[in-house]
Amino acid sequence: MANKTLGKYELFEKLGEGATAEVYRARDTVLGRDVALKVLRPALVADPGSFERFMKEAQAAAGLFHSNIATVLDMGEAQGRYFIAMRLITGRSLDEEIRKKGALGWKDVLRLAEQVGSALDHAHQQGVLHRDIKPSNIICTPQGDYVLTDFGLQRAMASTGMTSHSGAAVGTPAYIAPEIWNGQKAVPASDIYALACVLCEALTGRVLRSGVAIRSCA
Repeated sequence: MANKTLGKYELFEKLGEGATAEVYRARDTVLGRDVALKVLRPALVADPGSFERFMKEAQAAAGLFHSNIATVLDMGEAQGRYFIAMRLITGRSLDEEIRKKGALGWKDVLRLAEQVGSALDHAHQQGVLHRDIKPSNIICTPQGDYVLTDFGLQRAMASTGMTSHSGAAVGTPAYIAPEIWNGQKAVPASDIYALACVLCEALTGRVLRSGVAIRSCA
């Protein structure tokens, strides 16, 4: 971004970017804490009504408090851009970890299964699905813990009217459960299926379904 600030947030380095947003390490200058600030691309929320729908869906994820979930701390609009502030998790994503180190050891994979599984169980008990479990949405901390990010973002994006052909609200093909491909609604088991794919990838160092074709799930 051209500006160094966005509302009350002072922006530092870019942590990543994708089809829907750019993510920055930022400081909340009011509360004096660092956050991961996800700045949504304008096409995602082209009008105030879209953002209101987005906010309604994303608020459910903001109620999730778990040590292995990157909690949503704030949402809003500033300078014509919409943003979501999340708990800043230091470390690198699981897909980066696998690319650099290859397959994980059994103990690490067991820890991954326990921690992300616990995060999903907590969310599912509150009626919240993730809908896009994949290695890039799991952060490996320097302490060897695993934290799940972007909870509820897929459902929130779908609420703005973005469709599967945009590539932004479908999930990630290699981790999509069979029932979703068949046009059924996502259920807790859909998240568990995606986690199983991630665990297989962590054990082998290879994507389980790397050759899957992309088709509409709307």
